[in-house]
Amino acid sequence: MKCCNVKKIIGFVFFGTLAFIGFGYLFMALWNWLVPLLFNGPIITYWQGLGLIALSKILFGKPGGRGRCCCKGGKSISWKNRWREKFEKMSDSEKSEFKNRMKAKFCNTSREENTNAVCE
Repeated sequence: MKCCNVKKIIGFVFFGTLAFIGFGYLFMALWNWLVPLLFNGPIITYWQGLGLIALSKILFGKPGGRGRCCCKGGKSISWKNRWREKFEKMSDSEKSEFKNRMKAKFCNTSREENTNAVCE
C-alpha cells in the first residue's frame, strides 16, 4: 500500500512539474507571437514569462481562483448574497430611498441613448 502512495506522489510531482513548465512555455510563446506584432512590445524569455505570470497573479488574483468572498458562520458568502441580505433587511422606505439614490447616481436622464427600463 505504501508503494502505491509513493507512485502517486511521484506521478503528481512529475505531472505538476510538466504542467508548470508547459504553462510557462505556452505563456512565453503566446506573448512572443502577439505582443511584438500588435503593440511593438519586447520579446521575452521563459523566465520573464514565468515572472509575468507570478506578478499578474499577485496583482489581480488570489491563489484559490474563486471570487472574492467573506466567511460568515463557516459559510462562504459572495458579494451578491451579502447585498441581497442587506437589501432584504431594509424597510420599505429604506428600499425606496436606496433605489432613488441609485437612479440619481447611475441613470443620467439627459442622455438620449439611455433606454434602460430600470432608469425609467
